[in-house]
Amino acid sequence: MRWCICILLFLAISISYMDRQTLSLAVNEITKSGDVVLSDSDFATLNTCFLLAYALMYVGGGKLIDWWGIRWGFFSIMIFWSLAVVSHGLASTFIGLAVCRVLLGVGEGGGFPAVTKAIGEWFPPRERSTAIGIANAGTALGGMIAPPLVAMIIAYQHWPSLGSDLSDSWRWVFFLFGISGIVWCVGWIFIYRNANRSAIDIVRTESRNESVAIASDVSLESTVQAPDRIQWMKLLTM
Repeated sequence: MRWCICILLFLAISISYMDRQTLSLAVNEITKSGDVVLSDSDFATLNTCFLLAYALMYVGGGKLIDWWGIRWGFFSIMIFWSLAVVSHGLASTFIGLAVCRVLLGVGEGGGFPAVTKAIGEWFPPRERSTAIGIANAGTALGGMIAPPLVAMIIAYQHWPSLGSDLSDSWRWVFFLFGISGIVWCVGWIFIYRNANRSAIDIVRTESRNESVAIASDVSLESTVQAPDRIQWMKLLTM
């Protein structure tokens, strides 16, 4: 069960790195279509919008996962950023694209915190490095397959037009990539279960040996005395 979850996390990171590349790969086609004319400065600003929101939401996304739990928290985050990707395909101005990039950064900022916590709950310490390595390998896969996929989508000249004289193929890049994230969410919500549920639910979905292995490591860690809480502001003065 836990290795199936690891594969799901791997796919989530792959989708994340595919989604964040869509604008970079489609920007020439966007400008060529005349729908949204982007200068180099405009493109740099759009990237800054994404990265700034992405960096700030690492904390916010992690807090959301702590509040809602991994199952529904990650589901919500992925739905949010997938819809943000889809919204790029509906944009018709630079401001519209900038808002879409901010929304994408807000959503994707919770991705890595969710992956890290899921691995921490489902994997004993002796396997966590391997699991994190597999999940993080999704960055390479997403970066590798996004360029040829975008090229194929743009090259396909029979997409339904959205009101332009052109085929609007660049818009379908965002539509299809966003849909892939929504499809992942369906698999996630059916497969993932929180590791700290009741023993009856654990035995129902995994082998008894696996549940014992996870529980034994968790019980060992729970015996360690928690350190005193440190206030956030003190971290800046130490």
